[in-house]
Amino acid sequence: METDRLIQFKTVVDTGGLMKASELLGISGGGLSKSIKSLEDEMGYKLFNHKGRGLEITEMGIEFYNKIPNLLKALDELKSLKPSKKHIYKTIKFATFEVFSTYFLADFIAKHIPQEDIHIQEAIPGEMEKLISEGICDIGITYDPIPFKGVEFLKISTIKGGVYALKDSKFHKQKVHELPFAVPVSPIKSTPSGVKGLDGWPDHLVERRTTFKVEMMQTALELVSQDLAVAFLPDFIIDFYNKHRLTTKKLTQFKLPTSFKNIRRDVYIIQRKGSVESLVIKKLAKALRQIQEAK
Repeated sequence: METDRLIQFKTVVDTGGLMKASELLGISGGGLSKSIKSLEDEMGYKLFNHKGRGLEITEMGIEFYNKIPNLLKALDELKSLKPSKKHIYKTIKFATFEVFSTYFLADFIAKHIPQEDIHIQEAIPGEMEKLISEGICDIGITYDPIPFKGVEFLKISTIKGGVYALKDSKFHKQKVHELPFAVPVSPIKSTPSGVKGLDGWPDHLVERRTTFKVEMMQTALELVSQDLAVAFLPDFIIDFYNKHRLTTKKLTQFKLPTSFKNIRRDVYIIQRKGSVESLVIKKLAKALRQIQEAK
């Protein structure tokens, strides 16, 4: 049904005839008469009867006329509809371990991709490469890259680590080999660096006294805060951790011998081989660089 025909019919009724309506609408009387006839054919009933040289509206015409204002309003509303701008977000799936999944990723998501749908899967080196290769996850973060078919590594930055204890801990007076370490229970294998622990301590170069084996980094942090152990952790983790701690509960770095002071790890983003570097990966790379630049 054409809107113009509805308006023309209404105008004929309002003005009382074809002559006045055609003048008002700017069309010929013959054209207007033809338009009304087409509307009647479309509706399947007569809207006007001829009476002498004029027109007389029928009962159906009156009923039709009364419905036109609402019909025109509904048509205007339909025309004003706009395509929805609501974004359908693709789920971004991360694979990493607690060093990056706990404080860093939460902070990154809040600042850079708060509206995205996020999935974070905990995985140790070797597992995360497999998850990305198989398409189960999209992006990995690691400092122990393990070569795996179908994935590639983007070296992003270098982070520094240290041995941390409670601020006023008795352990600050002890020697390194005497310290009770809380270490990850899950070993990693086949790393090019030779590192065997998830925390990145170079066990293959320097042995340490393992007092606690823990599944979660948070457990290690709690043991340190209770002055039961020390832990080897990236400096940026301690910065996040100390933000909301009382001064007496803050963790401080144990003074290591000079030969230990430059324990650094390269940080890599893992993605599927041949993937286009997305905006999320660019933002992630920038955020990873900033955590060390802030030191």
